[in-house]
Amino acid sequence: MTEVSLTPPHGQPPRPAGLTARPPLTLAEEHVLLLWQVTASAEKLLTAIEHGRWPDAELAALAGYAQAEVLRQVSDEEALLFPAVPSQTVAGLARDHVRLRAAAEFLARAAAGDQPMSPAQLAAAVRDFVVQLERHLRNEEDLLASGRAQHDVPGTVTLGGHPHEWYPLTEGPVVDLDALPADQAVAAAVDRLLRMRRGEQVELQSGTGLDPASGTGTVRMGSGAAGELAVTWASRTERADGKTSPEELAAAAHSACYAMALALRLGEHKAVPERLAITATVTLDWAGGVPTIVSSHLDVTASVPGLDKAGFDAVIGEASDLCPVSRLFGGAKITVGATLEPAP
Repeated sequence: MTEVSLTPPHGQPPRPAGLTARPPLTLAEEHVLLLWQVTASAEKLLTAIEHGRWPDAELAALAGYAQAEVLRQVSDEEALLFPAVPSQTVAGLARDHVRLRAAAEFLARAAAGDQPMSPAQLAAAVRDFVVQLERHLRNEEDLLASGRAQHDVPGTVTLGGHPHEWYPLTEGPVVDLDALPADQAVAAAVDRLLRMRRGEQVELQSGTGLDPASGTGTVRMGSGAAGELAVTWASRTERADGKTSPEELAAAAHSACYAMALALRLGEHKAVPERLAITATVTLDWAGGVPTIVSSHLDVTASVPGLDKAGFDAVIGEASDLCPVSRLFGGAKITVGATLEPAP
């Protein structure tokens, strides 16, 4: 594990000895990259404070990196590395992750102006975050090695995790996508747009153009409840080929949310369903010259002893009003087809 000291930088920080020219493939290399970037941002912030200036831009950069990259590494490790290690081994690491998440949230609140503090308090918090991160990464490498050499512990990126090495190239108001590998440019552009801050403007530049039809990406739930899901433009507009799409995920969210709302309303009417089956069909079409989710149709089939069709239809309407995802699709046409199965 390479330790990076907090000393004022002179220009671009030197590349750590533990970081090779190729993308990180081991856990130790991923950790070196993360700590290097965090330390470089922290040094810039501390330098600004030493010069008597409140580090607005530097704090935003550090908080953004912590949220986008450090916490993503934490989630990737929990999903991809922790299951292969005895639970008693990772218990302490999981507690460290909770503390790192709390520290990253603290920095995010400070960057947003929601956490008043003095420059001295901010400097102390940033130093503590870097020390906490360095100590945790070193301890994590030792525990996950489990008797192996540290360079034998695979990085999360080799198991399908998120690559971190392109983050610095996508920061700032202008992003040169030609500086990124061609097969990652589309994903990098989308990732950069998703982490834009309120009021921020970002220009994406490319001399070769970007073809979304050739781009691929992945989706992973933050809860870890689902594995990594592949998503492509073709899976949205042509054929699935085993890949998902934002519209399919939206349909899954709508059907699950509506099922909960319907079950809640049935319970309030003292009607316990024996079976609820709900499918959602989300339609993507052109509207106003742009691709738009224009409708979501729910097919509901239920078996509810003691409830007649009129009562069932009334509850269907109540559930539609209650479902948050239905309200999220407020600009789309929401329809529900309801079938009440006869009681056995």
